[in-house]
Amino acid sequence: MVDGFQAARESFERNFTHGGDVGAGLTLYRHGTPIVDLRGGSADPGTRRPWRRDTIAPICKTFAAGAALVPAERGEVDLEAPVARYWPEFARNGKGEITVRTLLSHPAGLPTLDTHPITWEDLRDWTPITDALAAAAPEWPPGTTHGYHGASIAHLAGEIVRRVSGLTLSEFLEREITGPLNLDRYAASPTAPCRAWPP
Repeated sequence: MVDGFQAARESFERNFTHGGDVGAGLTLYRHGTPIVDLRGGSADPGTRRPWRRDTIAPICKTFAAGAALVPAERGEVDLEAPVARYWPEFARNGKGEITVRTLLSHPAGLPTLDTHPITWEDLRDWTPITDALAAAAPEWPPGTTHGYHGASIAHLAGEIVRRVSGLTLSEFLEREITGPLNLDRYAASPTAPCRAWPP
């Protein structure tokens, strides 16, 4: 570990002793060189298999948001434009002015799907969840406060990617990000966002 990053190690370890984390890995790079490389806990609480360097983690949210930035970087998505420019159905129930930037930075007011609880069957398909998000009303006036969209951001960002590229999020990730970078990623179906599977 590079000097000056001991606080990162302490914070990482605190997640296991006080935060309830089961398993995780953290690698920080500076100019392409790893300066922090940590692993801890279990990859499978049932067997207590240790978290290893090659353990695949369910990080759909990160990949989905990152995927949405690819067409933005190419000028195919304007971060200041309403989401409805790319996904017209999203404009319903007071969401017409929510911008892509607002959506990706978590003050959009759509952190849960209380009006449409997600089932295992829904997770096998894409459209039940995106349809429910398009129909949902914000839980607060968009842009007025922050609330982590952990349960919804993969579908929110992924639907923008799908509408702009014509590809499912999994297909887009494989073509544009995980394939070229040779990253391990498992998707249960062509329409699934990015369900991870431990090695």
